[in-house]
Amino acid sequence: MTSSEFLRDFSDDPRLVTGGYFAQSPLSLVPGDQVGVVLLNVGGPTCVEDVEPFLYNLFMDPAIVDLPVPRFLRHRMARLDRKS
Repeated sequence: MTSSEFLRDFSDDPRLVTGGYFAQSPLSLVPGDQVGVVLLNVGGPTCVEDVEPFLYNLFMDPAIVDLPVPRFLRHRMARLDRKS
C-alpha cells in the first residue's frame, strides 16, 4: 500500500480527537499514593514510503501532539506537507 492509498482510505476515530479514550476528570491523589509513569516509544518509519502516513498519524493523535483545534483543522494541519 502506498502512502497516498493509505491517506485516501484513512478514517480517523473521533474518540482520539474528542478525548473519548481519556478520563474526563483529574486523577485524585492523597499523601502516600504511588504514581507510575509509562513511557512508550512510538517508533518511526522504516522506509521512505512510510514517512507520510507516520507523520499523519503522529499529528492526528492528540495524545502525542496536543493542539486545541477542531478535528477538521487537525486533519488539514496533519496533511499540510502532502504533495500528492
